Amino acid sequence: MLDLKLIREEPERIIELLNRRGGDHSYIYEVIEKDQRRRDAISSVESLKAKKNAVSRLVGQYKREMRCCPDSRGNERLFSTDLRFG
Repeated sequence: MLDLKLIREEPERIIELLNRRGGDHSYIYEVIEKDQRRRDAISSVESLKAKKNAVSRLVGQYKREMRCCPDSRGNERLFSTDLRFG
């Protein structure tokens, strides 16, 4: 089994090794591209989660202080929608 980290860091070496064994290497660059898209999606989701948590923290703080927070609840729903549908 090939390690994804090794494929990402040294694709030419992996192709060379597969050529020696007579293996098919046509998928290596596709794997790298899909891995990058996956990593980008994870980063985007983590960023949205951080924003949602910040809004939730503000809502809690405002409720404890008995202050009005007119737009925060709508923003929290918006971030939740972004997380689900992306």
